[in-house]
Amino acid sequence: MVVSPDVVEDRLAAGGLECRPCGHVLGPWGFARRRRVRGLAEPIRPRRGRCRECGVTQVLLPATVLVRRADCVEVIGKALELAGGGAGFRALAVLLGIAPDTVRGWLRRARANAAAMIARAARWSGWLDPSAVLGRGPATVLGALVDAVGHLGAAAVRRGGTGLRATSPWALVAVITDGHLLAVRLEPG
Repeated sequence: MVVSPDVVEDRLAAGGLECRPCGHVLGPWGFARRRRVRGLAEPIRPRRGRCRECGVTQVLLPATVLVRRADCVEVIGKALELAGGGAGFRALAVLLGIAPDTVRGWLRRARANAAAMIARAARWSGWLDPSAVLGRGPATVLGALVDAVGHLGAAAVRRGGTGLRATSPWALVAVITDGHLLAVRLEPG
């Protein structure tokens, strides 16, 4: 997961990306297929990297998308924010113009991963801004998740010089979860 295509090119060229399975250096290895992502103006064609040691290839997704999702992270984040405020999946589906089963699936996965995501957001918020303190948060699981994401975004803005200032809180979530916010199981890591 990378913030932008320019960053991935620079980091691949400099040997600054590591292979997830073995920890060695990734090098450039072509591109993944071009695909449309709902919520983005242009199709994406993510860069691929190949480990110089174990030979595994990996698709390096931009922070605007999540793994195995047809919608951008901002659209999914908006649905989670509204659901955290009490909106139901059917109303969200109509509002976003997305199939109700899709929205219901997002909400289920987000609820299942909420505790791990809140833990990650708290850890990253503390790293970005040691004075950051997460409040008690809303009573609902999704409300607490949205609250933690808001704290993460605010900590990144306060940190400033990290290059994260222009990045939305949901794009930060994509980065710190490696695009797996809605994965079958998100580890607290």
